[in-house]
Amino acid sequence: MNNLICGLLVSVLLASAAAQAEVPRTKPPNSPTIAVQTEGTGATLEKAKRQAFKNAIQEAVGSVVVGEQETNNGRLTRDFAGDYSAGYVDSYELVDSYYDESSRTWHVTLMVWVASSKLPQRMLSEKNGTINADRANTQLSTQLEQREQGDRLLSLVLSNYPENAYILNSGQTEFKIGQTRQSYVDIPYTMTMNQNWVESFKEALSVVSLKNTECSRLKMLIADGVASSPTAGSAVKELATKVCTNDFDVQIFSKPKGNWFTQTDGYYFADLTTLHVINQAIQPPQGFQHVGVKIDLLDNNGGIIDTRCARIDNTRFVSWRDPAGTFNFNNIRRDSRPNIWGQNDVYGTFRINLKNQYQMQNLSLIKLSVQKTCY
Repeated sequence: MNNLICGLLVSVLLASAAAQAEVPRTKPPNSPTIAVQTEGTGATLEKAKRQAFKNAIQEAVGSVVVGEQETNNGRLTRDFAGDYSAGYVDSYELVDSYYDESSRTWHVTLMVWVASSKLPQRMLSEKNGTINADRANTQLSTQLEQREQGDRLLSLVLSNYPENAYILNSGQTEFKIGQTRQSYVDIPYTMTMNQNWVESFKEALSVVSLKNTECSRLKMLIADGVASSPTAGSAVKELATKVCTNDFDVQIFSKPKGNWFTQTDGYYFADLTTLHVINQAIQPPQGFQHVGVKIDLLDNNGGIIDTRCARIDNTRFVSWRDPAGTFNFNNIRRDSRPNIWGQNDVYGTFRINLKNQYQMQNLSLIKLSVQKTCY
C-alpha cells in the first residue's frame, strides 16, 4: 500500500475588532457592520486602498487559514496553504493619504465599515435611489475577492481527491488456476471514505458557504413523526418539514466519531461558480460516476512487474441531484448538486489474470491506490 500520509490543519484565527461600537451608516439597523481604522501601502493609491481593505476585513471578521502537508515515506512532498475571510467592505472614508517619494509608495489611512458575507445581499443604492458608484464598486470587488478566496480554499482541500478521500484495504490474496489453465490472483478489497478528509471538506464548506444546517437521523425521525401525526397542528407540521431539507447545494452524510446516528450537513453557496469548482474535482473526466484503482504487481525488490487499473462505481459515496427548475442540459453536470455519503462502504474482489510464468514466479506484493480514473 502507498504509505501516503496527508495531514490537514485547519485553524481559525479570530481577530477582535479595534472598535465595535455602533457607528453612523446609511443601511438598515438589522445589517450590522464593524468599524475599523486601518492603514495600507501600495505602488498606486488604489493598491494602497486594496491593502487597507484586506487588513480591515481580517481584523473585523478574522481569517481561516488552511495548511496542508503531504509526506511520502517520511519525506515532505507538498506544503502549501490558503486563507479565507468571510467579510467584505460595506463602505469607507479616506482619513489620510500621502505619497512617499523616496520609496515611491502610497500610504493611506482609512475608516472602513466591514460587513459579514454571511448576511443577505443588500441594495447598493442610497436612500434617495441614486447609486454611489465608488461604494458599489468597493462592495462588489471585495465580495468577489472573498468568493475567489473561498474557491481557492475548496480547491486546496479537493486537490487530493480522490487519492486521499478513500481508504482501500485488501484482504488475503489467493492464487488460482482457471478452467482453461489460466493463472490468476483474486484480491478481496473494502473501500471506505477517509473520515479525516470528510471532516476537512466539511470544515472548508462551513466557512465558505452562506449558511449551513446540521441534521441528524434522530432529528429526521422526529420531524417525520411530527409531520405525519394526526394531532399536530398545520403550523407545527409545516415547521417539522423544514427541519431537514434537501434543497442544499452540497449535502454530506457522515457518522462522526462517537455519534450514534448519521449526521447530515447541508451547505448553500452564493453562486454557481463555487459549485462548479467542487463538481470539477469530484466528477470523473467522462463516463459514469467512478474512481480508478491502480493495481501494481511488485517483485521481491519492489520493482513493478505489471500495472493494471479497474474502474470502481462509487455512487455509494457520491450521488447527484438535478438542479431545480429550468436548466441547460449542456451544463447539467456542472450544475448538479452532489451528495457525499461518507458513512458507506464498497467491497468486492479484483481478479488479475497473470500474463506469463515469470509473473507467477516473481509476484511478491500487490499495491492498490486510488486515482481519478483509468487512463
